[in-house]
Amino acid sequence: MVDKKMVKAVRERFFLEFAHYHLKWLHELTAAYKERGIFPVFPTQIIEYYPDRRDKEVAAFAALVMEWYNGGELAQIRSLRELMGEHPYDWLSSREFVTLSTGSVMQRSIDGAHFVKWWMVARVFDMLYDRCLKDGEILLPSKVFRGYQFADFCREVGEAIGNKGKMDYKRGVTELVLRTSDDLGCGLWGNSPHGVKCPVNGDVKAFMLKWFPDFKMKLWTWDEAVRLFGFEKDTDFFYAYLAYKELCQVQPTSCSKYLARYTGRWESGRTYKACDWTVKVRGIFPEIRFEELTNEEES
Repeated sequence: MVDKKMVKAVRERFFLEFAHYHLKWLHELTAAYKERGIFPVFPTQIIEYYPDRRDKEVAAFAALVMEWYNGGELAQIRSLRELMGEHPYDWLSSREFVTLSTGSVMQRSIDGAHFVKWWMVARVFDMLYDRCLKDGEILLPSKVFRGYQFADFCREVGEAIGNKGKMDYKRGVTELVLRTSDDLGCGLWGNSPHGVKCPVNGDVKAFMLKWFPDFKMKLWTWDEAVRLFGFEKDTDFFYAYLAYKELCQVQPTSCSKYLARYTGRWESGRTYKACDWTVKVRGIFPEIRFEELTNEEES
């Protein structure tokens, strides 16, 4: 019988030795991406339109309703801002959301997402209202959702509006935004970066498998695999994913060649010397550059 613990230890040791210089490059890529401070549009961006903390905290839950990565995020944000008005906290406290779930209007769609109906918006905020109501007062979500309570709430939301498959990723990104205070984070729920996990969906898993193919052996939990990459915070792995995704858009040929070389070396089953990675000035790595070169620069 194969000793899984021994196999796990051997494969971890091989990965860390094999990918040593790759991980250094990936850390540099991530640091450059974060320092630049330009990120994709996420539905959580809705909170930026409200100056009042109470409104921000309530508006953040609209991200759980929206469709992600469909190209209509800004239209959805605009539509939900119109529904919630200038003060989402007051809108929640007075239960104005109920009007979205009555009569013919309940089947209306928000702009930018045909399958997101008004009744879904009402259902999510009705659930939030029930969680936050205490002694006749609506508490701020930051006072209500502690520990794993937010994850439990998001699972219930996914079941209620028929979006279970995508809800865990939405929760992960939303929690990153609410519980961290750098990069995408706004720190509304307190700054606890080391307690926030890396969000995960199919694309982030595919990114993991590019560099650590042994993850498919299912010997590691997601959090364990993320920590093998040696980032200071688990959430930095998510930024690494975003950084590499953008790098591939700007330098598709260079990134494709590098991935092919990395994969070939991995499949050889042996480690490589430093000079095999860092030959010449930049080595075999794609240049860390997120902008297209002009014709003048190319020549």
